[in-house]
Amino acid sequence: MILACCFGNERCAMCDMYKNVMNAMPNKENIVVIIPSAYGKDEFSNEFRDRIVENITGIKNKKKRLVYLLPIYFKIKCILKKYPIQHVYFQNSNFIYDMIIWLIYGNQAQYTLWLHDPVLHEGVTRLERWYRRAALATYFHSIKTFILSYQDAKNVVKNSVDLCQFVQRMKVLYLPQMPEMEFMELKQEHIPIEYDYIFYGRIEEYKGLELFIEAFDQIADKKMLLIVGMGRDEKNIKEKIADNPRIKFLNQYAENQDLAKYIMMSKCVVLPYKSATGSQTIAIANYYGRMVLATKVGCFPEYIQEGENGFFIENYTVEAMKAALKKADDYLSICTPEKIQKVYDKFDIKKIAHRLYQEIIS
Repeated sequence: MILACCFGNERCAMCDMYKNVMNAMPNKENIVVIIPSAYGKDEFSNEFRDRIVENITGIKNKKKRLVYLLPIYFKIKCILKKYPIQHVYFQNSNFIYDMIIWLIYGNQAQYTLWLHDPVLHEGVTRLERWYRRAALATYFHSIKTFILSYQDAKNVVKNSVDLCQFVQRMKVLYLPQMPEMEFMELKQEHIPIEYDYIFYGRIEEYKGLELFIEAFDQIADKKMLLIVGMGRDEKNIKEKIADNPRIKFLNQYAENQDLAKYIMMSKCVVLPYKSATGSQTIAIANYYGRMVLATKVGCFPEYIQEGENGFFIENYTVEAMKAALKKADDYLSICTPEKIQKVYDKFDIKKIAHRLYQEIIS
């Protein structure tokens, strides 16, 4: 029997993915799921052997949360005692809460962990880096299989002083489609195009938006750019676009359906990242028949088939971005909806969930 775990007090892409993948799993009667506190039990299939909503991350006061760790440990242990758990799946590396499960089962279970960021990207906090070091020193040594989101992540692991010891335990599964962002009625609706390019998501320095804006400013055409999102670099971006009427910045959180509409209002999704790991952004763009223009970092070289569902920005430079922008119209004519759909099929969540199930029980 499998115990699947995900802890979190906020709805986010990672927890959404957990919910979606679990609901797409085969043999649910063989799975007990721990549900993040931000989600309801009814969001997970009633076919599971049991659904346990964790309430530890829902405690807002972090100091109080630490006090409750020991009682929560015994409570979860008591609930799980009746199930013959042989396999444990961690949706992500969440040190404190994964440790609770690890301390319950020790070497009595086999562990699988989806390692979304094999090397932590530039946007993570110091605390997250400390948690990674703690995980490396403890329960990572008990992990039977680490799931990576793209093949090249194996090379990243090989070159990591900390992770290279685990390279033989690494398997690759692409990040699946994201049903929360898929609205068939919007996809079929005729929505007028207002923007040539759209950038959406967290506004962080490592995502290369400042460099892209500089390149966009230097192209003498009438193209329009839409930016949607919030983040630590938003003040800088506001200053960069202050005198450019061709750029609109919606500095706010956009609900899924609103964001989907903005994508439909745009011709192309841009991902000019300086660094990246795995991302569902490409699958979202492709669902709506939109090609992607991206740098060659992280999962992008594998998730994008050039001339099919997108094109690459050759280097992380202003000149390379300008060169890509000058060819954008040609790219758009090459990446037809039929080609994009063909590539999108590799993000099929049912196929990916089935493969994940096999990795967990193998």
